[in-house]
Amino acid sequence: MGGSSLLLSAVSLPPDGLTVSCDISNEEALFTGQGDHQFDIYRLMRQANGNDWNAYRPHSNVMWLHYLSGKLQSMKYRGTGGRGHIQMRKMLTRFHDNVLQYSSAAEALRSCPLFQ
Repeated sequence: MGGSSLLLSAVSLPPDGLTVSCDISNEEALFTGQGDHQFDIYRLMRQANGNDWNAYRPHSNVMWLHYLSGKLQSMKYRGTGGRGHIQMRKMLTRFHDNVLQYSSAAEALRSCPLFQ
């Protein structure tokens, strides 16, 4: 499995709350992969959901936000010496360090200073 796969396993769509899911319980490569933190995220999600991918579990999106913010932190950027960049990196680090406390991505986006 090359690169980031960030597979959508379940999403709840407003206004009627319809949940659309993809059963990845038999996709063993996602759970046994090595070399990228995304595989750790899949393993954590499987542990949290008991390998039942049909139900919408909002905290799984929080796990992806944690993964993605870590990826953003590890990237190299041009022109990284400015005060604005340094401040944004600090905010991103705080977000990464604290995002797992939220129960959903919506709560994280509403509550986190990075998105205010």
